[in-house]
Amino acid sequence: MSDIIEFTDNILIGAVNQAKQRLLPRKKFTEPCYTSAIVSIFPSLINSSMFSYVRFGGCFIHQRPIVKAQGYPHGCELGDLLVLCRDKSQGNERFNAALFQLKRDDRNSPEKNVVLSPIQYDLYTKWPLFSFGYTFDENDCYKIRPRMVSPGAQYMIIEDAPYYRPVMFSTSIPKNDIYFDDEASFGLYLWNFIHWDTGRPISIEAEKDEDECSRLIWNLINHTRSVVYNQRAIQQSADRANGDFFIFMQTSECMDYIPQSLLSEINEDSDNAFDPIKEERNAINLEYNGAISILFIDVRR
Repeated sequence: MSDIIEFTDNILIGAVNQAKQRLLPRKKFTEPCYTSAIVSIFPSLINSSMFSYVRFGGCFIHQRPIVKAQGYPHGCELGDLLVLCRDKSQGNERFNAALFQLKRDDRNSPEKNVVLSPIQYDLYTKWPLFSFGYTFDENDCYKIRPRMVSPGAQYMIIEDAPYYRPVMFSTSIPKNDIYFDDEASFGLYLWNFIHWDTGRPISIEAEKDEDECSRLIWNLINHTRSVVYNQRAIQQSADRANGDFFIFMQTSECMDYIPQSLLSEINEDSDNAFDPIKEERNAINLEYNGAISILFIDVRR
């Protein structure tokens, strides 16, 4: 198991290094760049080397899903990344999900601290009522229960380390203060995630309204579906994301009103030099705040 985790972490590092080679030094490598590497480059790298029963896919959206919590003066981002696992074992289908907020930490800097938004921190620890957008809507809000920390909503700390390890991903559950576990890694989290040892299982889409967390995740997925097929700010290349992910993303009512010309454009798009920072001003013009970058894991044992 340790070999698989180390292998996965090395693939993640390779994905980040590829993204850095494309963007640096002309661009600052920020959290959205890491997200793009995870969902746009990592899947194709690991799919060529991983077990056949686990396939990865993803889509990048350079737009934060903004939410407004009741009683708080400002809105905040719900997360940078949604990790979603679909497990089809023996004909049954189940889903596991996790939201991540990415934060960089440079241990070589004098501060050695990660700056957290108090509102976003409270959201992941206390789960007040919240709705999408910059104005709280009590008629369309989410009541997440239990109102406590969860392995299904975490911070991902990106640590710049010297010499042998250019980047390391650590997952941390927010408590009184964020903590670092040198043994933790995103590769370890993914291994536990696909074995249902972490994350938060969600109901199937037909039953999502029975659980607020499931409703939230499926609404994020459905909002992302509509954006994926309407914005060129999304990484569309089937070579970089598993084809099953796009099949999964097409199983939505939103497909009924998306022009077929846009779908054809997706299939014809061969531009693999995707630059997440270059598309930032396009993302600002997006009308809806409920879409999110997704790393999709398809497990078929």
